[in-house]
Amino acid sequence: MDHLDVVEAFLNCPSDVDQFPLQHDTLRQAQEADDQVLGSLEDKALCFVKTIGGHKLVCRRLRGDQWRIVLPNSLAPDAIEWHHVHLGHPGMTRTHAMIGACFCAPKLPQKIQTRIQQCGP
Repeated sequence: MDHLDVVEAFLNCPSDVDQFPLQHDTLRQAQEADDQVLGSLEDKALCFVKTIGGHKLVCRRLRGDQWRIVLPNSLAPDAIEWHHVHLGHPGMTRTHAMIGACFCAPKLPQKIQTRIQQCGP
């Protein structure tokens, strides 16, 4: 994808898709309502709370000093839809790379694959 493809994607941004669904406050509220996310904090070696944008968010440690924000199940469908549409309907690999750059969630690749398969030509 070159520079002109990116510009075209933003110029043709769909108006029928809501605003970015992963605002910090929205994430915080969804995490607080998700027992699985809250339960993950029991494993202190794996999960921790980090203040981001003034909001305390549950994050997961990866390798070294890398970490990702834990994406609650309730927000996964909207996050996948938003990224898929706003990136110009990319495939599984690119959609997962974009979401996975900041977020982690159980079965995220499978959820993305299901959405990509449902996408019309």
